[in-house]
Amino acid sequence: MRFTDLYKPDFFEKLDTAGISVRIARTKRDLELAKMIRRTGYRMYGTIDGDEDEEPEATVFLAVDDDRKPLGTIRVIDQQKERIELSEFVDIDLMLDENEKPCAEATRLAILKNPKAILIKLLLWKAYFLYCQRFNVQTMLVSARPIYARNYNWLLMRDMGEQGVYRHRHLKGKIHRTFKMNVPGMKTLWKSARHPMYNFIYRDRHDIKMH
Repeated sequence: MRFTDLYKPDFFEKLDTAGISVRIARTKRDLELAKMIRRTGYRMYGTIDGDEDEEPEATVFLAVDDDRKPLGTIRVIDQQKERIELSEFVDIDLMLDENEKPCAEATRLAILKNPKAILIKLLLWKAYFLYCQRFNVQTMLVSARPIYARNYNWLLMRDMGEQGVYRHRHLKGKIHRTFKMNVPGMKTLWKSARHPMYNFIYRDRHDIKMH
């Protein structure tokens, strides 16, 4: 399964998400599994995290299979609880209008090697969206290296341009770009664009636990 598969007309009709579930990592074991996945995904950068997963502003999602083996993880940082990590690098107040606040940021997305890696990533992104929808977050933020920009362009996230470009000092100074999505307006945007993920997000049921 490759990113280019997302462009196939029947890709989402053929998706099989059976055997993959996403939950909030609440136990010590879950948090250790998330760290293990992240160490694997970010091994070229060395140690990138301390105890950030346990901070009150952080919600860590963990994807597992039916045998409870870890598949992937993403960390969501909620501005309503504390400043987000992106604030270290760019001026959030300059990037967002008042009606675009509060915001949340998705960080540390990591997927273990798996033939369904793209699907696991999409389910974790849906978990991020559902979190924002549930807790009245107005804007979803993501930053990524330029080589991954097409992923977020495909999701119709808005590239924030030069004001969202920075060097990530925790990731060897790699250049990152920032993308945003209006949560309340996403449904209309995707529907009008006939986005292939519309049903995946708004209609299809997946095993994603938000409590």
